[in-house]
Amino acid sequence: MTKIRSFSGALAAGVLGSLLWVGSAAAQLITIELQQNGGPIQTFTNGGAGEASTPQGGTTVGNFRVGVSAAGQNTGPNAGTLGSTVLDVTTTGAATPLFVRVTQQGNITPGAFPAIQFTSGLTFNPLVGTQTTTLSTLYDTTNALCCATGTTLFSMTSSVGGFFSDVDVVGNPGGAYSVSNLYVINAPAASSAQYTIGLTAVAVPGPVAGAALPALLGMAGFWFFRRRRSA
Repeated sequence: MTKIRSFSGALAAGVLGSLLWVGSAAAQLITIELQQNGGPIQTFTNGGAGEASTPQGGTTVGNFRVGVSAAGQNTGPNAGTLGSTVLDVTTTGAATPLFVRVTQQGNITPGAFPAIQFTSGLTFNPLVGTQTTTLSTLYDTTNALCCATGTTLFSMTSSVGGFFSDVDVVGNPGGAYSVSNLYVINAPAASSAQYTIGLTAVAVPGPVAGAALPALLGMAGFWFFRRRRSA
């Protein structure tokens, strides 16, 4: 397992930009779920093609206002790639956390490859006040939104700005699997922040951790910065 920590905003933006650039090549079923504590779950899906997102301007979830957008790829050697961004998470203060899960289902990695290398990139960008947030990437996620289980590829909790990365290799399951980006946001007082999770997958002949990282970090952050300007 390889971990890289950096506080470069441009580098972090490149993660999502590269993932969503790849994601335009194939159809995929992506579902966005939002819930504050045990309240009602709001669900948005791309219907099996293109980018999934909440309505323009975001949506209200309990004490939070949040906008989410995601794209990925579920076939070929990059099956399991999923990039998502949560923009302008604002709240007047909440005693209970906000859960956001972005899931891509039906990923199939070619059987000729015995392993899949996942590279996770997590970006924290506080704007106003303080939010303590846990960002995670998961493989084969199951169960309820607040209590998702599966294989956690990478998880990090922070209340300050930063970018964190991790590389993991798992065996090719030989059939369809899911991947998820999970956000758990605690904001007891009025605050605003932005977050991104990028998960890139590369089919490999065996464990070669770290090989995908240069490509992940080398792409420009065009998509992320464009969305920030339009938010």
